[in-house]
Amino acid sequence: MSSQVRLSLLPRARCMFDEPVQVKVAGLRSGQMVTLRARSTDEKGVLFSSSATFRADGSGQIDLERDPSLGGTYTGEGPFPAVLDLYTSGGGLSEKRPSLLASRGPQVGSKGVGVISLSKSGDLALSMASYLQGVEAVVWINGCSANTLLPLYYQKSQILPALMIDLSKLIPTESEAFNGKKVMNDPLAEENEATLIPVERAEGRLLFVASEDDLNWDSTAYVDMMVERLQRHRKDNFEIVCYPGAGHILEPPYGPYCPSSLHAVVGSPVLLGGEAWSHAAAEVHLWEKIQEFFRTHLSCDATQTKAKL
Repeated sequence: MSSQVRLSLLPRARCMFDEPVQVKVAGLRSGQMVTLRARSTDEKGVLFSSSATFRADGSGQIDLERDPSLGGTYTGEGPFPAVLDLYTSGGGLSEKRPSLLASRGPQVGSKGVGVISLSKSGDLALSMASYLQGVEAVVWINGCSANTLLPLYYQKSQILPALMIDLSKLIPTESEAFNGKKVMNDPLAEENEATLIPVERAEGRLLFVASEDDLNWDSTAYVDMMVERLQRHRKDNFEIVCYPGAGHILEPPYGPYCPSSLHAVVGSPVLLGGEAWSHAAAEVHLWEKIQEFFRTHLSCDATQTKAKL
């Protein structure tokens, strides 16, 4: 591009990745077509890239917040937050979500802890809240209402058996990734009732987050099961957020959208569901909701523990 063309990143070029960045281009010809490209490398060295084409307005400017694309491709200071981040069963250690939460500095004291979970780790988080003391706030994102895949043990004693999957229920698709929405056995079936987590025992606050286009499993149905159980026991320590058009893996915002992924248990690619625009909007809204939830429901002592590192 010409040296007169100016690319602006507002309010600043360097920021945390959960902060929105406004991209503007100036100095173009009226109506000029321009393709903008972005690249990002994750902590495992995997490169993600995207591109989109825009048409400059009459004054030779493009504002990505204002102008629709013409098509695109997608290849704290203060106390230390007592929030346990349980990630999914994809393997490895993911630090981006906990590091972002830590940077936001929820004012958490020593009375109790918060737990944030996603997918398989959702049942682990609920089990912690149901069986352990001091779990004050749990964020459950697209998890299950039963203990899944492996029996749950505590101090060498089995607490819950495992709800298993039926691979014959995998639905093949043209993309060669399977639809696994119905692959889990029914936790309400008589032979599986022992796998259900006694969520009514939880004393802390519960935030249930369900994507309505989750194709990994039926998250909204699991929320309904837990709500019915809680209400039957006259518990009201929960709130629900549902996202139409969102898929299974809801991450902190402004990262790549992944419509499918290799499933560690199935051993094949599975669809995660969601439509890119709706999924991205859900991530933006949910990230603010999570921070608000923890700030509201995690208590803060008058004195804080000093860092030892």
